[in-house]
Amino acid sequence: MPGKTFDLSRQVTFALAATLTTVAKEAQAASIKEIERDFTVRNNWDQPGNAMGIKALPATKDDLSAAVATKADWLIPHEEGTDKTPLRIGGQLAIPTTAVRRTKRDIIRKNQRPRALSRAFLLKTKNGPVIAQWQGRGKNRKLVVLYHLKPRAKIRKQSTVVTPTVKVFEKRFDAIFFDQLKKAVATAR
Repeated sequence: MPGKTFDLSRQVTFALAATLTTVAKEAQAASIKEIERDFTVRNNWDQPGNAMGIKALPATKDDLSAAVATKADWLIPHEEGTDKTPLRIGGQLAIPTTAVRRTKRDIIRKNQRPRALSRAFLLKTKNGPVIAQWQGRGKNRKLVVLYHLKPRAKIRKQSTVVTPTVKVFEKRFDAIFFDQLKKAVATAR
């Protein structure tokens, strides 16, 4: 640009901060979409306006780092694919079967949880202990297994924050940075 002088490093810094913020916002949207696809979201906890929501933390010209963050600590085992263990030592996890009744929002009712079951009993099987219950009357009476008791449960790895963020960064950073740099140079003072 003939006749116009400006500090290019300031413009690059501005463009980089704007790019990182834009990428973080796109990654935030991708993460929310992934959560709603992979999990049963019973309310809008994952939205940015909520305390546990997925948030895009913007970059500034003084701090060139942007982030996608959440306080939803229950996502960590899904990100890492770890094992879930019982809270009490020697305890067992009660893994529900399809025979356990749920609400419309797929929540196990309080009266269907292991401690609240009436007439249920522990049954030892070759596959491990189960909580079972007789249901029905007369010739329609049958034994129904409600819960399998396990010392630990494997949580399948489902990255809903890290992987979408990395994918968006790899796919979109270059194009966004080019556009932001072009805009920054054009509006330089």
